[in-house]
Amino acid sequence: MQTVQPIFRAIVGAVCFVGTCLGLQSQEFTARPLAGGLEVPWEILYGPDAHIWVTERPGRVVRIDPQNGEVKPLAAIDEVTSVGESGLLGMQVLSGFSQDLSVFLAYTYVENGFELKLRIVRYTFAPGADGEEDRLIDPLVLLEDIPGAQIHDGCRLLLSQDNLYLFATTGDAGSSAMAQNLESLNGKTLRMYLDGSVPEDNPFPNSLIWSYGHRNAQGLDWGPNGELYSSEHGHTTDDEFNILTRGGNFGWRDVQGFCDEPFEQNFCDQNDVVEPLMIWTPTVAPCGITYYNSDHLPALKHSVIMTTLKERRLIALHLSDDGKQVESTTELFANEYGRIRDVCVSPDGRLFFATSNRDGRAQAGEAHEDDDRIMEVVNPTSAVDSKEPDTRGALSLHPNPLVSECFIHADTPQPGIYTLQILDVLGRPLRTEKIESRGGEINWRWDGRDDRAVNLPRGTYLVVIGGNGGRLQSTLVKH
Repeated sequence: MQTVQPIFRAIVGAVCFVGTCLGLQSQEFTARPLAGGLEVPWEILYGPDAHIWVTERPGRVVRIDPQNGEVKPLAAIDEVTSVGESGLLGMQVLSGFSQDLSVFLAYTYVENGFELKLRIVRYTFAPGADGEEDRLIDPLVLLEDIPGAQIHDGCRLLLSQDNLYLFATTGDAGSSAMAQNLESLNGKTLRMYLDGSVPEDNPFPNSLIWSYGHRNAQGLDWGPNGELYSSEHGHTTDDEFNILTRGGNFGWRDVQGFCDEPFEQNFCDQNDVVEPLMIWTPTVAPCGITYYNSDHLPALKHSVIMTTLKERRLIALHLSDDGKQVESTTELFANEYGRIRDVCVSPDGRLFFATSNRDGRAQAGEAHEDDDRIMEVVNPTSAVDSKEPDTRGALSLHPNPLVSECFIHADTPQPGIYTLQILDVLGRPLRTEKIESRGGEINWRWDGRDDRAVNLPRGTYLVVIGGNGGRLQSTLVKH
């Protein structure tokens, strides 16, 4: 039995720590709508093109401009079968050392007229030319024929931090015995190369399985020190927040939550079961998660933001310094926006979440007329978010694509000192400069003699200028 200490048992309205219950924290956050009229958005992520990418469960992929909320349709996947909880689910977008964007999608489909199955496919993003629409082309099936169902299909996707592997969560598809069966891919976390093949260092020979004993994990993200966090739906008790480990057995169906019942303790001892960091009873229906570590919303820094469907709120799990413990929690938007499905963060710290009030499970009168919506979290006590971000200025990059040098020009809302950052696709700052806007203008040259420009790998980057109540951003491409 593997135990992570300290352990939290969360009960709605309180947190118990080693037998002592603490009241949940509260913060004065609000949210503003960015886009609406979506149909069951399942995955939202901030893409390398500085847009929010969204999967809608009926089978559509759209992109949303975070500056003005414009929804740009990208693809309709005809093979998707959406019934119950199934449909178009997880997504990842990879920008490598070329202009091509690879887009990974997970969805359910029907085989033999009635059998519901799960499939993971890799596409190439093809930008439109001469007025044509952007498209997803060249589908490559990485994995298919995983038994699906109207319930418990997973399937959250996540790229490894080095972009060499793809992780995927699968549900037990309503057949709980499959979670402990290493011959089945149901109820597992999977790890594969980007072509779908099996990595040689996976824990089980010739198998995609990374961890097992899962009921229906639908949240997945990396922590500050390489921890692989996951949120998982329990049955009638014991929703879980886990750190996934190589070859780890997380207990389902023989264990729910901690190893705290006599029959569970025997199984845990015999099977080296990994216990969760935190559980919730009654269940809250946890879904998407993201690790947040920005000063943009300082009260949420160094926490995992978890969405909940049943409890209709965001929960911030504040972490210990090493990221291996949950020290406290903050609840946001309890019963304000209905069911909340997923969450994402931009490189400059803007936090977005998606409602899920058109999935057939909203309470009477709960859905907003514009649902489903993408919302942005605002902290009115923060100087950064005390008002709507001022994006009246203009930011231009020339030449773009970058060859050896780039001229950056910005018309700012007002004179003053601004912070200029160049970020990679994972939001990591590659260059940070304090620059003065004189007369409402910034002019800065990233000189080709600066090896930090010349040696940039080919790919897509984000240039962000912020300060004095304003924020400008634009995408920079390096060939």
